[in-house]
Amino acid sequence: MDTRLGRIVGQLRHRDARARGRRARAALRSRQTHGFPPNRRSHTQRIFLWVELLKKNKIIFHRKDPRGQKSEVRSQKPEVGTSEVRKRAFDLRPLISVFWSLVSDLWPLTSGICFLFFALSCSGTLYFVASGTEGTDVGWEQYGGSETRTGHAPWGVDPPLKLRTRMKAGSAIMASPLVRGRVVYAVGVDGRLRAWDRKTGESLGKWHSKGKILETPAFWNGLLVLPKCGKKAELAALDMLSGKVRWRLKGASVWSPLVAGDRLFVTTSSGAVVSLNAADGTEFWRFKMEGTTRSSAAMGDTVLYVGSDEGVAAFGESCGDLLWKQETMGSVWATPAVGEDGVYVGSTGGVVYRLNRASGEVIWTFELEGGIYGGCALDSARVVFGATDRALYALDRSTGQLVWRFETQGVIRAAPVTTGRTVYVGSMDRFFYGIAADSGALRWKHETKGAIVSAPALVEDGVYIGSTDGFLYAFGRK
Repeated sequence: MDTRLGRIVGQLRHRDARARGRRARAALRSRQTHGFPPNRRSHTQRIFLWVELLKKNKIIFHRKDPRGQKSEVRSQKPEVGTSEVRKRAFDLRPLISVFWSLVSDLWPLTSGICFLFFALSCSGTLYFVASGTEGTDVGWEQYGGSETRTGHAPWGVDPPLKLRTRMKAGSAIMASPLVRGRVVYAVGVDGRLRAWDRKTGESLGKWHSKGKILETPAFWNGLLVLPKCGKKAELAALDMLSGKVRWRLKGASVWSPLVAGDRLFVTTSSGAVVSLNAADGTEFWRFKMEGTTRSSAAMGDTVLYVGSDEGVAAFGESCGDLLWKQETMGSVWATPAVGEDGVYVGSTGGVVYRLNRASGEVIWTFELEGGIYGGCALDSARVVFGATDRALYALDRSTGQLVWRFETQGVIRAAPVTTGRTVYVGSMDRFFYGIAADSGALRWKHETKGAIVSAPALVEDGVYIGSTDGFLYAFGRK
């Protein structure tokens, strides 16, 4: 019995040895047939051999005969018999062996490269412009162009204009773009911040943030302060040199931050007005208002002005003392605009107010049918604003009398900007308009592929507007 069992075991071992020998000889023949000698090659030689093998086989594919006959094999190389071509088309063992040897031999290098890309992706950016200091010194670095939120740029460009470039943001743009030197920035609702060369439209980098961004960020020195809303609501200060977040303020949804000196002033959906150190996010003071707040803050001298569900309130800049409060007809969603002669603000109830800066006393009002959700633009003689009745209005700043009214085909929720000669505004009818500031006549317009709900950015040689079609549009002089 033991002898018989030993004979069976010996036969099995002999059979396995013969099978291993056949496999080894077949592999050797395959290597020699396809130009891969059994001896080891350098990494460079292996790469060249791999490329030569791809060139040798070229493109081989099967095409099915529409008459139901057997598939034929076609190749760009001379015919060597259908069976041989078919065999070589499916014989991927040499490719697999070379690929595996390359991966195994070059693993230290490839693993280092993979780790580098992983680290860069975790940091949030591959390449990002830090400051964009080249070009003009005039920029548009926060909502409304300045801390007064007047949307006034007397040096700005006037029509006729041409579309210079169209830059893809990847998602709808509901926040105003920012301009700093040679670079224009925009954030999409998906939380991605993108930068482009504003002259050429070349993409300069992007940074992805968790959470939605519907409000306009603001620059302070080398930081870009991003307001986030939704489940990931917070205020994040992004270092533009490193692409890393320097500090965060978590809590309720934050509206567009205001930069004034070394301080940040933000309002939250919970009704809080907060003063922060722009460098590190340290809180100086906080004031809780009644109801909710959907208005960003504006600054005039040392007084902060904020709208809420209850009306308009004024606070001292240094310690946050409530100076005065003025009730309005309807909630104030629009950001106040601070002029030398008063505070201008519209309400959802369809009333525009000019208030005394020191006391909050109402100087004049103007009533209309639609509600006002965007801020006002001020030039030397007029206050301009849009409404939900699809019209843009211009009032005399001194008297509050109507100067002109321009009708569009869509609701106007965005704040206009003005050069004093031309008023620019976007509408939900997908058009971006340039209107004569003195008469209300249409001077120029351009159609986008989505509704426009954000305010433009205006500089001396161009105007920029984002659309819900996911593109940022750059216009310049013809």
